[in-house]
Amino acid sequence: EKADIANLSLTGKREFTDLMESFQVADPAFAHDQTIPPGLGDSLVPLYYQQQKIGLELLELCAESLNLSKDYFSKDHTGRRHRTVLRVTRYPALSSVGEDVVLEGEVTRISPHRDLGTLTLLHQDDQGGLEVQDPKSNEWVPVPPQEGALVINVGNLLMRWTNQEFRSSVHRVVPVPGKSVDNDRFSVIMFLNPCDDVNITPINTGRPSAYETANVGEYMDCKLTQI
Repeated sequence: EKADIANLSLTGKREFTDLMESFQVADPAFAHDQTIPPGLGDSLVPLYYQQQKIGLELLELCAESLNLSKDYFSKDHTGRRHRTVLRVTRYPALSSVGEDVVLEGEVTRISPHRDLGTLTLLHQDDQGGLEVQDPKSNEWVPVPPQEGALVINVGNLLMRWTNQEFRSSVHRVVPVPGKSVDNDRFSVIMFLNPCDDVNITPINTGRPSAYETANVGEYMDCKLTQI
């Protein structure tokens, strides 16, 4: 499925280097062997559950908008093994790799991609650079930071589940002239994913189904292997 490719740079489809580094936390109720650096656990674990709660509430709103039961999507995201993670990402100042390399287009902050799961909740700082691709014109549209706001992305699994009533977006992070050369960019992202044992069958939308039933665990294993 061409639309499910998670990151074109990582698959070798595009010859870009993504200049970023990340640390992520999985659900502490299931990821008993994960190691969280000292001093971060007191902040990241409560933030994980806070963002998860917001994500589940958003899934309830998505279900109600489609005249489904309120918990149609949310009930399959908790209680069993799942791969919802909270990721802290640092995009280093581009001067750390040489501005001339960046300007030649060999380095980007993160290449065009779609998210794999159901919803993504993004906190971005004031550095900017996030862009989303207009599916009709293919033009890139900036998503400027707004203090106190969350950016919400639909992922591929929710697109499958809703038979494209909700569509995942192609997005990227690019250097911002006058800011990215000397400044790091930070983001905190929750990738909401259903439980591994869930079988996702597209809902009845009155249109032919665009997808076959997919098991979440097998789907994620397949896609993560691709990248």
